[in-house]
Amino acid sequence: KSKPCARIERWVLRLQSFNYRVKYKNEKSNTPDCLSRLISIKTGKPFDPHAEEYIHNIIFEAKPKALSLSTIEQATKEDGEIQLNDIKQYGEQLQEKEQELEEIENEIRRISSIQQKWSNTKQQLKLRQHELGLLKQREQNIAHHQHELEKGLENIHQQIAATEENLIKLKEQFAEPKNDAAEKKEIVVKLQQEYKAEKGIIAEVQKKRLIAQVHEYKLEVKKLDHDIKNLKHDFKNSKNKEVKAKKVEEDDKNLKNAQALSNTEATDLEKRIRNAQKNFTELLKKKAIVESDKLLVIMHDPIRRESSMEPKKEGNEEERSLLSTRSPARLRSHPSRARQPPKWLLDYDQN
Repeated sequence: KSKPCARIERWVLRLQSFNYRVKYKNEKSNTPDCLSRLISIKTGKPFDPHAEEYIHNIIFEAKPKALSLSTIEQATKEDGEIQLNDIKQYGEQLQEKEQELEEIENEIRRISSIQQKWSNTKQQLKLRQHELGLLKQREQNIAHHQHELEKGLENIHQQIAATEENLIKLKEQFAEPKNDAAEKKEIVVKLQQEYKAEKGIIAEVQKKRLIAQVHEYKLEVKKLDHDIKNLKHDFKNSKNKEVKAKKVEEDDKNLKNAQALSNTEATDLEKRIRNAQKNFTELLKKKAIVESDKLLVIMHDPIRRESSMEPKKEGNEEERSLLSTRSPARLRSHPSRARQPPKWLLDYDQN
């Protein structure tokens, strides 16, 4: 049995829920019924209007009603899972904003600390609270003075005494004649008095100043050491970057060399292939020439034995009979037949 078409299968699926019988009728006996034809308006009876309204109401209520946007919004607001998701998203946003606020607060604190540390004076000097700020250009001089001041107060006094002795020696070396000796003595006495006064009174003030400056210099030296460490770290990182760059350059060179070698090998292979093709074509030509010579020898041979002849089904029956009955006596009696080959051999030669 052949399968029905898709249209009939669809009708079968639709009518599965009904109990029915299919009856076949010819066209002559298949008269149309009242349901298969439209009823005329004049002869038709009017329907009850109340029944029409009743049917219309049933159809209207049976239609599926779509949800409105307001009902969907209320349902989403009342849904607990959606609210939890919104709360999580809002909390994540707050955490991100808190991190940004912390970074801003840290920057504000740093700026305020710098402003509190540094301030300008009328003489355009930089002050850090009650301490005098120093420029980077004077850092070397500060380190040199600190190195000298770390000797101690006793060593400083010894240096002062040595300077006194040096002054006396200089005076003796550059002494003038006796005429100006009195004036020079007075000058020397004044200098000694001034030096002693400075040594006695100003020494204590200088000591205090030196101690304060030494403390400041130590702090500056610590900062310089910290900066030097940072510079060393940066220098190491730069060296590592240079080494990596060199490795990359070496890898590039190796790749280029490998590509060049591959190109040379490819050219050599191409040359070998071309030579092989040439040799192959030459061999084919030689073989073709040899085979053509053999064919010519076979075809132009006037007398051939039956053992050398291969059985062939080409040609007419007469030609076959001539070939099968060929013999030396017959050929002697009929020399013209032996010299003239059959037509199918002539056609074969021409081809």
